[in-house]
Amino acid sequence: MDLRKKPRLDYKQMNDGEIADRKEIIKKRKVLPALYDVERIISVKNGSKEGPLYLVKWQGYCFDECTWEPIQHLPKEVIEEFNKPTVTEESIDFYSKLLEEGIRKRLNSRNGVFSVTFPSELYRFVFGTTGEILAMKDDFGKLNLREHWDQIFRNNGVGIGLKFPVRISHAIRNKDDFVPVNGVLKKQRNLVERLRITSSTGVVFCSLN
Repeated sequence: MDLRKKPRLDYKQMNDGEIADRKEIIKKRKVLPALYDVERIISVKNGSKEGPLYLVKWQGYCFDECTWEPIQHLPKEVIEEFNKPTVTEESIDFYSKLLEEGIRKRLNSRNGVFSVTFPSELYRFVFGTTGEILAMKDDFGKLNLREHWDQIFRNNGVGIGLKFPVRISHAIRNKDDFVPVNGVLKKQRNLVERLRITSSTGVVFCSLN
């Protein structure tokens, strides 16, 4: 999607809550392309005077060059896709299984907080928000989860299960990986997107009949 020329912003500084000085950043770049193509919007946060700011991954640019952009810089259809994301059945199946695995590990431990890999598009699709919420079991209904996905049972029919509501949130972090390029390891920055769940547990019973 063609966009107008605009200043590049320092993603790391902005992700830490500070807007970088635009003039200083522009001085450091010798050439600015006239047009950018949006690959995806990753997240959104409240701006100050400009309203909401959207974290944009640009087509052909690495994650180091993601920028926070006001809504005025983005085409309408991109915003609509962000607000009402479309996800594939394959994606739903894959991340539903990851979530079930994470829950089983949680129920076999005493740790009240756990997280699993979970893309931001799927989080918005399932829970209808980008923020933290208290979720009931029915709120997970858009995922392909088994009947007793929130419980595990022993041979005697006594088990343990999550207590609802659970507190859920979505976290996006930078992760530096090293990949071989022409026989030399080069640092490559990627985004790690995870679903974080905080919960308590309780004893549950299952009939052996």
